[in-house]
Amino acid sequence: MNCKEFKDKVADLFDTTIDMQTLAECKAHMAECPNCKAYYEELAEAFSALQPQGASAKSSVSRPARKHHHLW
Repeated sequence: MNCKEFKDKVADLFDTTIDMQTLAECKAHMAECPNCKAYYEELAEAFSALQPQGASAKSSVSRPARKHHHLW
């Protein structure tokens, strides 16, 4: 896999239905290419920031529960 192929497929890494071969190829390429690994990490950070259900739900569930326990 070259860098262009990686960038064409990198979005698939965030899809839970990605096929194992594509996943393995992308991981192997990132292991050899620091630029693509950095590109993936930037996308992963942006993807996480755009997932309010995942990040906010965990935060809002755990933090208020702790606050309520301290108040009672």
